[in-house]
Amino acid sequence: MSEPTVSDAGTPAITTGTPPDTGVPAITTGAQPDTGVPTIPTGTPPDTGTPAVNTPAKPEDWASTRERYSKGDAKVLAKLSRYSSQDAVIDALLAAQTKITAGGLKEPLPDKPTPEQLAAWRADNGIPSAPSDYEVTIPEGMDLSEEGQANITGLLEAAHGANLTAKQVEATLGYLWKVQEAKLESDRTRDAATLKSATDAMSTEWGSEYGLNKNLIVGILERGGEDVRDGILGARLADGTPLGNHPGVLRWLANIAREIDPTPTLTPNSGMSSLEGVGSRLATIQSLMGDQTSKYWKGPEAKGLQDEFLRLTEKQRVLKR
Repeated sequence: MSEPTVSDAGTPAITTGTPPDTGVPAITTGAQPDTGVPTIPTGTPPDTGTPAVNTPAKPEDWASTRERYSKGDAKVLAKLSRYSSQDAVIDALLAAQTKITAGGLKEPLPDKPTPEQLAAWRADNGIPSAPSDYEVTIPEGMDLSEEGQANITGLLEAAHGANLTAKQVEATLGYLWKVQEAKLESDRTRDAATLKSATDAMSTEWGSEYGLNKNLIVGILERGGEDVRDGILGARLADGTPLGNHPGVLRWLANIAREIDPTPTLTPNSGMSSLEGVGSRLATIQSLMGDQTSKYWKGPEAKGLQDEFLRLTEKQRVLKR
């Protein structure tokens, strides 16, 4: 039960008990009671004179930087991976800039250049405007015949189409000449070997008539002229062997020569007429016929000598008409 209020005019009322809640926080003064709960300071902390310590972030390694910068582009990553560090990339960039400034790097040719762009690019890169304008040195000994000149012209046209410089063309010519020279030397060595092999084989087979058959072959071929003779004897078989170095071909040509003209061809420029030659050869064979142990009757040459005697006898009869 509350106490009675005492008041009079001009004197404020004094109330006791719990004051009513007016919505305005109460203001307290003096020491606060210890509630056991620590006070949390707010606002700017006091300056203690000791600076704050900040731990620096760990730097990103080059491998991670490459991955981050490439953004998943494998080509960019591959290019960056050629360098061992960021410093190396910067050095390469500066070196490239220096080359560009000094004119060491040229603009690439567009994929589909216009005639004007192509002409300007060729002029800037030391490439002539036409294949015939190449100033190159032909290797000494290279084939300069009509066919050889045509081959060189074809090479220059191909080189110009590929935009090769004169130095590149000279290097190509030099290489081709080395290949050609090596093949020529190989052919010469092989021709000498096949010639010796054929000579040995036919000398054994023809014996003393080796020279005779050789002259018969040449004589028949010369009827067509030197170009025909050289063309036939200089022709090559499928394996590269000269036609005149093949025993089978020589054997066949000798047989044809004997059928066309059974008169043996004697030593060139001997001055003997055909009839005199036939008579001389017949006399030689007849001298062998008188000896039953001679090579006319016995041995590997017997059959050839007997056939030759018959042919010469018939030839002599014809010439005496």
